[in-house]
Amino acid sequence: MWTSCKNLLKSGSAVFFAFRPKIGIPGTGAAHCEGPGMSELIEEKCEACRFDAPKVEGPQREELSKQIPDWESITVDGVERLRRVFKLKNYTQAVAFTNDIAVMAEEEDQHPLIVLEWGKVTVEWWTHKIEGLHRNDFISAAKTDSLFAKQA
Repeated sequence: MWTSCKNLLKSGSAVFFAFRPKIGIPGTGAAHCEGPGMSELIEEKCEACRFDAPKVEGPQREELSKQIPDWESITVDGVERLRRVFKLKNYTQAVAFTNDIAVMAEEEDQHPLIVLEWGKVTVEWWTHKIEGLHRNDFISAAKTDSLFAKQA
């Protein structure tokens, strides 16, 4: 059940905890959108990543990128990341979406950079241990897309 910001502010509670994730992605309690065209990556679970794990490159990279076409590849301080900017109707929806991502990220043990603004959430995925992109980042990006599809 959603708690309104108005009621939350009256109670003195923190706004970040006001929003509860929807039910959907198995094992996460986060929202999930099913239907044609949804990435097969959302069915996968992130695996523990070691410092010597290989980065995603070449044909594997191309194939995984096709499953998350709205994400761009960027490089920050020499480290490749996946980034997508999500547009939402207002601040409340942006906070709710951010919280849904946080729940999913904690379940996957894969933690993104999230920038929350009025009507906009920017998400960047990369694997810190290997300073680049791992399959986990593509899985997490696909699951983020699924969460966003449920917001609309």
